[in-house]
Amino acid sequence: MIRAGLGDATSVVNIGAGSGSYEPTDLAVVPVEPSELMVRQRPPSLPPAVRGVAEALPLPDKSIDAALAVLTAHHWADRPAAFAEILRVARRRAVFFTHDPDATFGWLDDYFPGLAGDTTSRYPQLVEFEVLGRVTIEPVPVPADCTDGFTAAYWGRPNAYLDEAIRANMSTFALLDGRLVADGVARLARDLTDRSWHSRYASAETTTGAEAAAFIGLIVAVVALVGAAHVRVPRNPEGEARGRPGGRAAPARRPVRAARREHPRCPTTSGR
Repeated sequence: MIRAGLGDATSVVNIGAGSGSYEPTDLAVVPVEPSELMVRQRPPSLPPAVRGVAEALPLPDKSIDAALAVLTAHHWADRPAAFAEILRVARRRAVFFTHDPDATFGWLDDYFPGLAGDTTSRYPQLVEFEVLGRVTIEPVPVPADCTDGFTAAYWGRPNAYLDEAIRANMSTFALLDGRLVADGVARLARDLTDRSWHSRYASAETTTGAEAAAFIGLIVAVVALVGAAHVRVPRNPEGEARGRPGGRAAPARRPVRAARREHPRCPTTSGR
């Protein structure tokens, strides 16, 4: 879905590129990453990263077709400045993979109060992307065997949340009070042992990745069209832009159930 969102772009700046997860390999990519540690973790098969931050992209004006930001906008110190930089350097569009801050994390909220809301309030409101131009929103299905490390990735494998090493790679858990996390882990372990979790959340074991988008805290792919006049907006079978009659797409305010396609796997990343 990220690659589809990039459309006919041939050059991309990957902002907060990290180790390169989700990075398209068939396009000319300029990875920008502030962390020297993450730069060193990039595999040699990917282009080397340029040290830099979203608020001051090390690129000339209108030098790139598209900007890509994967699970990173919530880390930006100054989003308006970062958006201004995207408008400065990108000629066509920007693609964001992010979390709807108004969504929940489904059953995880029952064990870890504050996981949704207290920690997700730092994610950009979807309406914020409108400063970049016309916006379309696509729900991203998260399969039960997703191998990524973001918060909702293990919604169908609750035992994973008992693993401290797995939780350590989720910035949402790092923001919670340690005592609250310890209490939630203890209750989850007990409920898994006596199978009360399975009784209470039986639907989670038969839910598809597309259906999961409605109850796990939807991860949303946002395509913001920079200078949208010359960029085609994806249209539904009736010929209108998704989201609003008459052709103007509107950001979704809540998770939606339907999804266009399902990923067989999610690439591995961490620290999101």
